Amino acid sequence: MVFERVFTITDFNNGPRSGIADFEGRPHLYECEWNEPADIYASTFRVSPVTPDLLALALEDSAIAERWWIAFQEGLTTQETRPALPEDRPRHNELQRLLGYRLRIDPANFVRVLGEFRTAAIWDGRGSAPVEVRWERCGEIDPSKKNFATFWQRLAAPLIDLLILLPIWLVQPWLMWFSKSVALVLTVLCSALIIGYSICGHGLFGRTIGKWSMGIRVVRVSGERIGWREAWLRSSVDILLSALGVVEWMVALVTLADPEYYGLRWSQRVANVAAHEPSWTVLATRVGVIWFWSEVVTMLFNERRRALHDFIAGTVVISERKLPAPKHDGAKAVAADKPAAGKSCRIETSARRRLRR
Repeated sequence: MVFERVFTITDFNNGPRSGIADFEGRPHLYECEWNEPADIYASTFRVSPVTPDLLALALEDSAIAERWWIAFQEGLTTQETRPALPEDRPRHNELQRLLGYRLRIDPANFVRVLGEFRTAAIWDGRGSAPVEVRWERCGEIDPSKKNFATFWQRLAAPLIDLLILLPIWLVQPWLMWFSKSVALVLTVLCSALIIGYSICGHGLFGRTIGKWSMGIRVVRVSGERIGWREAWLRSSVDILLSALGVVEWMVALVTLADPEYYGLRWSQRVANVAAHEPSWTVLATRVGVIWFWSEVVTMLFNERRRALHDFIAGTVVISERKLPAPKHDGAKAVAADKPAAGKSCRIETSARRRLRR
């Protein structure tokens, strides 16, 4: 990958955030994405092709801003005239009107990339330093550049979640103190709560309380934040196994005669329900056990510690504790408007909300 020309920088906040630059040899708009949950800039950019006439207008407006900057450096104008000298102000206003909302990423035609910006090696020191960028299409996380969650972190996280959900687990066996209809309803609700805890935690925050306490988070293999789709896919097999368990319970309760349920001790009720479970209960239990150990073995024998449900959802679990500064999520930033020539920089994402001109 080579460094390419940056034509304009329309937003600079601890590094270039938007503007126009070459991408694979053609001018494109670029715009840094915003991570709403974390309230920081994301590590990724969207790039979208621009037309020659739009590029010409943007370059003309950039030249006006550059003339103002040089005049300001030389003490020929004041901050109050920014971003255009008085003689350039009418044309600047006209260009702003012509550009309007055209400087926006096309939602139907864009590519997600990572960007590494640097100032060009050749610069006479006058005006703004010319900037170059090297783009990298978003793909799978490079194992050498990410700190994946360890087996023990992943083991401890569900144990903590289990402690949180323990009251629900303990309540379920005692549901048979109620009538059969109440036991059926509460069984479905308890199962939904257990599954919903995982889905909502991952869908909203990328982790459950257990993962949060262990300093790990679920992301896509590209490093992006996961959404509801991945959360549901990660729990898809658990949903199926839980549904089979509920069906087993329902079948047993429905086929159980009232004399075998009411008026008996709790232990006797449990034994009678177990005796009326469908014949495929043993097979379903074995499938559940096989699935559990397959998850463990898969996680132990791959570099990224991905379990089977990670492969299903296209996710990976990363550790945030051991990463003081993720490679693509905030490393070397452009130090100021005029960084040292030739110095390479990664986009820093510790900035607050972007500042619009």
